[in-house]
Amino acid sequence: MAWRTVRGIIRDSAFPGNASVIHGITTRPLGDQKSAPNRRCPSGVRAFVLAEQVHGARIAWIGERFPRQFIPRTDGLFTREPGLALGIFTADCVPVLFSWPEESIVGVVHAGWRGLSAGIIGKACRALLRWAGKKTLRGLRVAIGPHIRSCCYEVSEDVARVFSKPGIAFRDGSRWYVHLAGEVKRQLSEGGLDPRDFSEAPFCTKEDRRFFSYRRDQDSRRILTYIFQK
Repeated sequence: MAWRTVRGIIRDSAFPGNASVIHGITTRPLGDQKSAPNRRCPSGVRAFVLAEQVHGARIAWIGERFPRQFIPRTDGLFTREPGLALGIFTADCVPVLFSWPEESIVGVVHAGWRGLSAGIIGKACRALLRWAGKKTLRGLRVAIGPHIRSCCYEVSEDVARVFSKPGIAFRDGSRWYVHLAGEVKRQLSEGGLDPRDFSEAPFCTKEDRRFFSYRRDQDSRRILTYIFQK
C-alpha cells in the first residue's frame, strides 16, 4: 500500500515523485487542527497559508507577498514559492493534493459536494494551465486524500441529482449515495490527466476512527492536509 502513517501523519509514498515536495495529512491523535496550538509547522516551512473554505469553487494563486494566513472565500490554493505551506481542513470532504515538479507548482483543494458540483477540480486544472502558460498538464501528479466514501455518504435525492454523470450518484433501495472521489477523478480526466497520474487513499473518514468525521462525530474537529516545496 502506497499510503503510510508515520508519527500521526499520513502520506502517499508514490506522490509526488519529487523529494523536494513534502505533503502530509494529520490523524486524530494529533488533535483538532483548526485549533492553532495543535498545528505543528513542518520543518522547512517559513509560513503557513490556509484557505477559508466556503464550499465554493474559487482557486487562489499565492505569491511571495500574501496578505494574510487565511485566504478569504477560497477553497483551493496554489504556489511556486519555496517554504510556503498550503493547507486545508477536512472531516469528510475530499482533500486533493497537486504537484507539478516540472513547473515547481504545488497546491491543495478542498472538494465537498458543493465545490465539486461547481466544478472546482476542473477550474483548478484550467487555472494551472493558465498560470504555467501550457497547453497540457503533462507531468502533473494528484493525490486524493482520506474522505467519506460512497458506502457512507448518504445524501438527499436533490443532492444526488446534482451529479448527472454515470456512476457518481446512485440509489440503493430508497437511499441515495454520492461517490465524491469518483467526481474528482472525472474532472481530472476531463482536465487531461491520465488515471496513472492520480492516486486515491483507501480510507473512509466515517468508518476509520483515525480521522475526524462530521457525519460520525457531529462536531467541528478537523484534520489538516498540507503541501510545500523546499
